[in-house]
Amino acid sequence: MYCLAVKEVCEREIEIRSVLAWQAIVRIMRTLAAEASTVEPSDVKIYIREKISVAHAEITDVLGQNLFNVMKIEQLPLNETRDHAIEKHEVEIDLYFDSIRLSAEAAKQFPDR
Repeated sequence: MYCLAVKEVCEREIEIRSVLAWQAIVRIMRTLAAEASTVEPSDVKIYIREKISVAHAEITDVLGQNLFNVMKIEQLPLNETRDHAIEKHEVEIDLYFDSIRLSAEAAKQFPDR
């Protein structure tokens, strides 16, 4: 029971860190709106993958340290959580860049709005 509770906390921490990384990216993109058109979605995906992977490695280490006397870390892997967070945020990145593109197209079509 304890092991599963610790694993759930670690999974939530990976999710929280991935959301914080994404929010930071969006905040930067909104602040630098003029330059946002020069940013490639693939670059943002690489960045978010790296941030989530770093969080995964740190949390996996914490999980291993907390459970070293109870069980092997391989018995409670967090890889699925990492992969899910990456997939989720890659979709968010695609949606974000699509919305930027559509807003730019709408502004060209309807400049007075």
